[in-house]
Amino acid sequence: MLFTICLTLFVHLSFSNSKTVFGQKAENFEIFLHKSRNRRETPISKKSLIEEIECLPDIKRLCGTLPPNSDDLFVLECVQSFKGNELGGISEGCQHTIWRHTMDLINDANLNNISQRSCGHDLENLKCKVTDRSGTLLACILDHRDNIHSSPCKAFIQRLEWVAFSDFRLIAHFLDACSSNIDKYMCGRLQPSESLTQGQTLACLQQHIDKLDDQCQKQIYHLSEIQADNIIMDRQLYLACINDHSKFCPEIAPGSGNVYKCLMQHKLDRMMSQQCQDQLLRRQKVIARDYRVSKGLARACKEDIKAFHCRRDVSDEKDIRLAQILLCLEGLLRNGTKVTKDCQMEMVEHRKILMEDYRLSPEIVSQCSEDITKFCNGLEVGGKTIHCLMEHTRPRKKRERVSFKCQRAVETLVKEADAGEDWRVDPVLREACKPVVDNSCKDVRGGDARVMSCLMEKLGTDHMTEACELALVQIQYFVARDYKLDPQLYRQCRDDAVRLCHAKKVWADDNASMDPERGPLVLPCLYRYAYHSQKNLKSDVRCTLNSNEYDQGLVHGLIEVNN
Repeated sequence: MLFTICLTLFVHLSFSNSKTVFGQKAENFEIFLHKSRNRRETPISKKSLIEEIECLPDIKRLCGTLPPNSDDLFVLECVQSFKGNELGGISEGCQHTIWRHTMDLINDANLNNISQRSCGHDLENLKCKVTDRSGTLLACILDHRDNIHSSPCKAFIQRLEWVAFSDFRLIAHFLDACSSNIDKYMCGRLQPSESLTQGQTLACLQQHIDKLDDQCQKQIYHLSEIQADNIIMDRQLYLACINDHSKFCPEIAPGSGNVYKCLMQHKLDRMMSQQCQDQLLRRQKVIARDYRVSKGLARACKEDIKAFHCRRDVSDEKDIRLAQILLCLEGLLRNGTKVTKDCQMEMVEHRKILMEDYRLSPEIVSQCSEDITKFCNGLEVGGKTIHCLMEHTRPRKKRERVSFKCQRAVETLVKEADAGEDWRVDPVLREACKPVVDNSCKDVRGGDARVMSCLMEKLGTDHMTEACELALVQIQYFVARDYKLDPQLYRQCRDDAVRLCHAKKVWADDNASMDPERGPLVLPCLYRYAYHSQKNLKSDVRCTLNSNEYDQGLVHGLIEVNN
């Protein structure tokens, strides 16, 4: 557990966000290192980093007075914990020395040697080959890190990750697969350099994740998954969000993947710094492209995804979009299949993510760019752009409506996020309708559109507010266009819709056989049959129509359009 103690102590100290933190608390390091002298792991270089004359002033300035027996890994952890502007003051000679010691540290032969004490048995089981290169053994260890079980080895590998993720050049597979993309998107210099990049190249490539070559994209997803276990591995986000972590998530230890979730839950808070919001958006874009980058969702829903074949026809090496997984899991719930509670909770959190920022939807970005510029330019994130587009799908005058392709993209997003099922998923609806819910629907349990139904019943009454009504009607317009988005109506009317109105049997469409025009036809069809039937279907459809008629007759409008 020694390395775990070391990592915890280091992270705790680095969170003070001060240049002098190591100096102020150097006595803590002396106590710790005094206990660990017999376990010092010596690098290849004859001198340790702390003994290098070129770096003595810089290390002392950044880390305080460290005991002379501090090993290279420990000193590198200290140096890499500081922000870029703080590291900018390091002399060129010292930067070169730091780079040389870092390369020595991850040299295959040296890494194999220094890791024996903590990881000897685990490394034997991994069958990783030792080459004459730097970074190859490290890359193999990272690829098989889930097969490491001993606590000392896990802690040691975690410390190595902290150093390795500081520079893309330290991870051999990454450099081999991404060299052309690094050049193409100007994410870093390829020639040998001793500058401290602090993970900027990886973060830059994540920003361009949808444009990368297949092999590079595969590496980026893989490294992003590794980062998901510990926010410290995402150097740019970690440094940008240090103060926000302390402000919003003080009870969560920094060396935890739960920090991501906590920060994302506060992303729309006006008190969160812009630089932290920007880094969270970068992270969310990668999650939207491959759900496995979100360890919370991937772990909680692993068995459900496997049991119900949500990765059907997709190999384990291929990325699979978050929206695709959510649609599969939501379809299971709609058809009465039980999904674990933990998985359902993660699904709600990720549906919120999709509704909070239109930039996470590739369809919205590509299909609605002109409409956003025309109708919604200058709006902030937080779902406001999405609701602006919703509002402009309804005007009778064509010049005031969004394009058809944009409307289809919004329809897709509303279904992917299942916005009609839970009022809390949509940030605009949540903020606008919270006073109404607290006053008039406080005893109604969330989910299954129960609160949405309660809110619809309050339309036209003194309990409803103008802001809530507007947001609610914008969502209900899309629910009226696809009866499957109303879970209660879908549950009661599915069989009749399939039998009478040619509706599809499954809740989630297969993209290969999607029929974009069928959805808006189903509810008007049910409407017509409801007035000529004695079945329970009649009263249920009438109830739904009565709720929607307040908005200038949503269903009547659909009937007029389709006739």
